[in-house]
Order: sequence, then structure tokens, then C-alpha cells
Amino acid sequence: MGYSFDIQDDIIDSFAPKEEYGRSPCLDISKNKKPLHVIYALNSEDQTKSEALKCLLGKEFLNMGEIELARKLLRESGGLDAAKQESRKHAEQAKALITQTSLAEDAKEFFSSFIAAMPAEPAPRQTIRAASSALPWISSASKPAKNSASAERPPP
Repeated sequence: MGYSFDIQDDIIDSFAPKEEYGRSPCLDISKNKKPLHVIYALNSEDQTKSEALKCLLGKEFLNMGEIELARKLLRESGGLDAAKQESRKHAEQAKALITQTSLAEDAKEFFSSFIAAMPAEPAPRQTIRAASSALPWISSASKPAKNSASAERPPP
């Protein structure tokens, strides 16, 4: 499940507006990082798009025109779709593996439904945080325990 969410988080970095993500888009590209969707785009058969994207990698400050160009190149090169397909593959594998764990049935159902509800486009982080509050043992893990009973949660 982690691979799937990592891929989606990287896609969010490129495509989510600053208002939703809390930081400027395409920071990975400006930092010369190459998440999966960028690697797929760089390895696309369209060398013109690949070379144009290479010109944006590592450029410290991308203006809005360059951000839109990067997004267009990621879409048109097939990099975005290929990364989303890989994310879905990992999500499906995670769903299959969850059923084989010793987690409580309600936890299995939560994680399976969370994976099943993953949108075609990645959800903003706020959505992921809100969903994690649905299970008390997840949301309480980051809060100090008042007593030992309230700190109980299933083993990993």
C-alpha cells in the first residue's frame, strides 16, 4: 500500500494546486528529483518531450508557465498514466495481502475500503488525514495516552 501512496504523493507534488497541497507544485522537478511519473516521461519514445522535461529538472524556481509545461509533458508523454497504472497495481497487491494478515477484521475492511476508494486522480493529503481518523487506534497513535487502556491498538 505504501508504494501506491508514495507514487500518488509524488503525482500530487506535480499536479495539486498550492491551496490544496500547502506548497508550490513541481518541487520534486525543481529539486531535480525523479519520481516514477517523471522517469516514465523521461523514458518516453517522444524525445522532444523528454528533452523539454530535462530542461526543467533542477531549475530552482519554476514559473507558472513552466509548471504548466511540466504538467503537459508529464501527461502527453504517458508518464502520468503509466505511474497511475503502477500505483493501482500496487494497491491491488496490497488489498490481496491485507486479507492474509492477522489484523482484526474491521482493520482489514478499513484498509481494503480505503484502497478501493482511491480516486483515479490522487487525493489531497487532507483527505488521507481525514480518512485515517476513522480508526481510533490510528488517530490516537500520534496523541499522548491518558491511560494505558486508551493507548491500546492492534499490533502491526
